[in-house]
Amino acid sequence: MITCAARTGSTMLRHMLNGHPDILCHGEVIAYKPYFRIFRRLSIQSLEGVYGQRLINDKQYRRALEQMAAIDTDKFLDTVVLATEESYKAVGFKFKTDEYFNKKYQAVARHIKDIKDLSIVHLRRKDLLAQYVSHQLVLNRKTQTVYFGNRVVKKKEAFKVNIKAFLAYADIVLERESRIERELGDRPLLNIWYEDLVKENEKTVEQILTFLNIAYQPLAPTTIKIVEDYTRLIENFEEVIHSLEKTALENRSNLSNNINT
Repeated sequence: MITCAARTGSTMLRHMLNGHPDILCHGEVIAYKPYFRIFRRLSIQSLEGVYGQRLINDKQYRRALEQMAAIDTDKFLDTVVLATEESYKAVGFKFKTDEYFNKKYQAVARHIKDIKDLSIVHLRRKDLLAQYVSHQLVLNRKTQTVYFGNRVVKKKEAFKVNIKAFLAYADIVLERESRIERELGDRPLLNIWYEDLVKENEKTVEQILTFLNIAYQPLAPTTIKIVEDYTRLIENFEEVIHSLEKTALENRSNLSNNINT
């Protein structure tokens, strides 16, 4: 299972792992939507492999899986998400800390704690300021600068960082990182930095595959981000940096070697 905060590169990592013939990694398979009826507020998404292919064209099958997930989450996770009709040596999914600590997803979190042979890849980002900026761009519906094939999206716009909000955000991220290690530290758990995955790709991929007992092969990112200094997106950058001096966050704002949003 990949667990992480939002904007730490988990989608990139998942697609990289799916490039290995022995690995099947689903995305965030369960999502809750603001509907009143129980079966319609729960949505199944990001399933890979044969299950994912069937979901595309079979609405009745999708409804059946949504009903299973709503009534018996354990069965859905064991017989669909963590089982496959295909031959893989490792099968997993992504479950962000936003959901892990959300009461709506408590059935999933509880079952995760019961799966003793579940290996955890804990993905984190060294530069919390970059993570926050990236998160704000998404929340405010700013366009991300990402290439998909030949399509180029628009450039990001600068904005002023609310320092109080950033510090509160960073506290939550750090607290959840610590809780993940406390609550899931009784099973195999590998801490990975997003920056290492990008800058030292070969070394970090080898570390992950060794952890999963999978034969090594190169796995390159399938999405390429425009090289950009994210600090230029912060209108009050000097003020933000000054607020971090001599705090615990000073070491989690890697300004000299940052990876972009």
